[in-house]
Parts: sequence; C-alpha cells; structure tokens
Amino acid sequence: DFDGAYAVACLGVTNKDFMNLGLAAHWGMNLEVARKCFIRCRDMKYIDLVADTEEGLKKGEPPFMFRALSLAYQRKFHEAAKEYAEGGRADKAMEMFTDMRMFDEAKVWAEEYAKTHGGGDISLTDFVNRQAEWAEETSDYESAVNMYVQAKKFEKAVALVGKNNWRDKLVEIMRVLDVKDDAKVIQQCAGHFARWGDSSHAKEAYNKLGDHAGLMTLHVQQNQWDDAFALLKQHPEYAEKVHLPYANWLADNDRFDEARVAYRVAGRSEMSTRMLEQLTLNAVLMRRFKDAGYYYWLMSEEAADSLPKDSRALLSDDDEAKLVRFHELKDRSEIYYAYDYVFRAMEEPFSSCLPSTLLNIGQFLLSKFATHDEMPMGISLSYVLITIAKHGEALGAYKLARFAYNKLQSLRIPAAWQAEVDLASVVARSRPNVDGDDLLPLCFRCSTTNPLVSVKGDVCINCGGHFVRSFVTFEHLPMVEFH
Repeated sequence: DFDGAYAVACLGVTNKDFMNLGLAAHWGMNLEVARKCFIRCRDMKYIDLVADTEEGLKKGEPPFMFRALSLAYQRKFHEAAKEYAEGGRADKAMEMFTDMRMFDEAKVWAEEYAKTHGGGDISLTDFVNRQAEWAEETSDYESAVNMYVQAKKFEKAVALVGKNNWRDKLVEIMRVLDVKDDAKVIQQCAGHFARWGDSSHAKEAYNKLGDHAGLMTLHVQQNQWDDAFALLKQHPEYAEKVHLPYANWLADNDRFDEARVAYRVAGRSEMSTRMLEQLTLNAVLMRRFKDAGYYYWLMSEEAADSLPKDSRALLSDDDEAKLVRFHELKDRSEIYYAYDYVFRAMEEPFSSCLPSTLLNIGQFLLSKFATHDEMPMGISLSYVLITIAKHGEALGAYKLARFAYNKLQSLRIPAAWQAEVDLASVVARSRPNVDGDDLLPLCFRCSTTNPLVSVKGDVCINCGGHFVRSFVTFEHLPMVEFH
C-alpha cells in the first residue's frame, strides 16, 4: 500500500526514507507516489526517470526495462543486467556495459544474447565496433585498428593505418580484403601505398582489383616509364595517360629533344613549340646564341612539317601563314648561328675563326639586318660593325670599313670604345674609298659583281637571285637555283 506508506512518511521521516519509498513505488509501478517522493528529495534524475517510465508505458514498453534502468541509476549494474536478461533483452545489458566502457562484462552479455537469440556474429560485431570507437577516442590506435578489422569495419581500419603510416599493417589488411565486397577499401589501400612511394604493394592492390587505369596512373606518378609503356602495349586505350606526362617529365629533366618527339607523339605539337620558344628565350638571355639558332631551326622544321607534302598542292591561307613563319624562323636561326661567332670573337681572348670568315659573317649579318624592321633580341649591332671595321680594314675592304666606322659613330657605344673608334674613323678616311676586287661577291646567275653590303639583303642587286652561303666560311657558293 504505497499510498498509505506515503501518508505515514509525511508525518516525518528522513530524505533517505522518502528515497527508499520512491524506489519501491517505482519498482511497483506506482508512479504517482514515486514522483512525490522524488520531489520531496529534490532529485531531478529520478523525477526524469518517472517521466520517462510514464511515457514508455504509454507506448507499450514492458515495465522491466524501467526497473532495470532504476537499478542502473543505483549503480547496481549486475542486477540491472539480470533484470534485462530475465525480460529477454540481454542486448540492453550489453549496451549498458559498453556505454560505461566495461567491455569485459559487455562481451559476456553479448555472448549471452547470442546464445539465447542467435545472430551472435551481428551482436558481437556491434560490440567490437563500439569498443574500437572507444579505443580510437582514447588514441589507442593500434588496438582500434585490430578491433575494426575484427568487426569488419575495414574502411575505418584503413583510414587509421594510413593516418599513422603503418605500412606492414596495411599490407596485412589489404591481403584479407575481398575484391567483390571491399573494392573501395582496396582502392584506398592502393592510394596510401602510392602516397608512401611503395609501388610494389600499390601494384599488388591494383592487380587484385584488375584496375589497369589505376595501375597506369601509378606508373606515371612514380615515373616508372618502362613499366608504363609495357602496360601500354597491352592496353593502348591508355595512350593519353602516358605520352603527355612522359613528354613533360623529359622536359623537366632537360631531355628536350626527346620531349619534343614525345609531345608530337602525344598530338600536342603546340606544347613542343611552346617549349622551344621558352628554350630559345632562355638561350638568348644567357647569350648562348648558337643554341638559340638551333632551337629556331627546330621550330622552322616543325613549321615545315605542318605544310602539305605535295609541292604542287594549292596552299590555303593557313598554309600561307605557316610558310611565312617557316621562312621567318629559318632566317632567325641563321642570324643567331652566325652572330655567335661574332660574339665569341669579341668576348673571348682568342678566336679560331679566320679574319676573312668574320668579315663574311659581318656582311651576311648586315645583309640580313637590312631586311628586318628591328634588331633581333640580344644581338648587338655595334659588335657586328666593329668586327667588320677591324677585319675589313685589315683585308683591304676600306669602303666597307669606313661605312662601319661612320655607322658606329652614330650609335651609343661603350665609353671605352669611343676614342679608339674616333681615331680609327679618321684613319679610315685617309685610305682609298674602295673595296678590293677580290673581296667583291660575284653573282653566279647573271655574273654581276655585287657590293659587299646591299640594302636589298643577301641577294644580287641585278637579278635578285639569292646567294647561297657556306655556313663554315660564310662565302658565296657557286650554286644557282632553277625553277
């Protein structure tokens, strides 16, 4: 009679007596008396328990669930577990012990639940997963990984292993995974191996998946080009994944000639041209003019290769533009190649070139400059003129030497040269204003004797025929072009 007991208690008992009466009333499901007792004790935890019990009973939940919860509130965990078990809910006992991180007791009740209800693997797996989560929260990552694997939560296990860079452990996990059910996890394993640079185990993972695209990407990322091209022979559909990265790798490793070929194989001729343009600019800035000439020549060859092979074919506007570009690039390659001799003769203490060769080079360069609106980048006109003046005067080309000195005086030249150029100019005026007959070039097409330098360029002043020069001595060769 809980109502009578409560009436007697109101005559004057201790809070402990009210608490015991409230607990007994709750056990007997007299919730009104239980609430009054707990209110007397001002214990919000048990007041909330009564409210939860009322709500649960309305929903049809069995009373033993709340009796067990009351025992748990009193820290009588084993009695609460037995109450759960007698009501056929050993899983709730397992959850209770798991929430309190009492995993040994939780495991016992998980096994008990498995015996009474079957489906033991599911309940034990859930228990182990919760234990693993707790281990992870407490930074016991090694135990967490082992428990995640036991609970078949491979994705979480792999994430932890990858975070801690445990390579050997990841190899063990990867080898027990099933391709059909755990393909995504194996892919993650391969990604971790690739990040660590462990290409052998990454390759094992991709082969286990049968992922040839991923394996190709691995070979490319690890710069394993022999393996990449061997795989490409078996799977030519991945050509785009190999050729362009290979060309970029060659360019990054200063293997520019091979990179140029690789870019063309990859169908990216514009990247080859861009690379050559950058190399040319660098060569000019570093005053490696012979290299600059070589790169311009390579670009002219690429421009020529893009033209129709049939010489009788009509050229489109685009082809006409390519033809103009070809001539421009070829012209610049010849200029930079020739200027390299002049530059080295001026900068180095000794030169292997003969004076006649340097004079021919100077004539050639002046003839080229006459057909250009501006000087090519990096080329010094004063270097060319001083070379012509010195060697022309020594070889008897007095008119050409006087022209060079006069031109030099109109340019801004180094102050150290100024006095020497002024004196040499005066001396040149004392000599006859003619060039030696043996120095004047002869046109082998119309037999006209030409001046050493012409404003028309490196062509005959009479018939307009182009002179063909030897790029060893830069002399005119006795050759005529027929159409």
